[in-house]
Amino acid sequence: MSATQGVAKLEASLSGGNTLSYKATYALVTPSLSGTLVIERMPPSSSRFAMAVSGKQLAVISTAAGTYVCDLTTPPGTCVTGKANPFAQLQKLANPTSILSNVRQAAASGTQGVAFSSQMIAGVPSTCAVIATGQKGSFCVTNQGILASTTAGGGSLTMTAYATPASAADFVPPAGSTS
Repeated sequence: MSATQGVAKLEASLSGGNTLSYKATYALVTPSLSGTLVIERMPPSSSRFAMAVSGKQLAVISTAAGTYVCDLTTPPGTCVTGKANPFAQLQKLANPTSILSNVRQAAASGTQGVAFSSQMIAGVPSTCAVIATGQKGSFCVTNQGILASTTAGGGSLTMTAYATPASAADFVPPAGSTS
């Protein structure tokens, strides 16, 4: 597949992912930690970003009613509003749309800056781009437009499970959460 065709296929897939309700589970590996990351979306406005690492379970739940930063380590957990998002940098890594700009730059370089392939990740057909120039790494998106994997800077996210739709119950903060 040519660079132009590969970028077009990724862009077409990503546009579909913006309207999909889903729950995706990932293996997270960085030089300093490893764990599990769960990303859920329920359009038009609900998202959940949860991480289990080093015995801690943390989540950021965003709905039309507000954004909650939660510590779910001890059930039922507690959530508060008005705190800074502890996952802001990790959410950028997991955002396929922002990663796509790196793929476009590599494809526009006119060299062998990016190579495209098809893979099965967590049993889901995906299109992958391996970037060899600029910000080197790899990036895969499912044909439905969901991040399947990304590797860069010594870290990686790899989807291990995928389900549709997301459960509405996952977007409700635990009883007793404060603002």
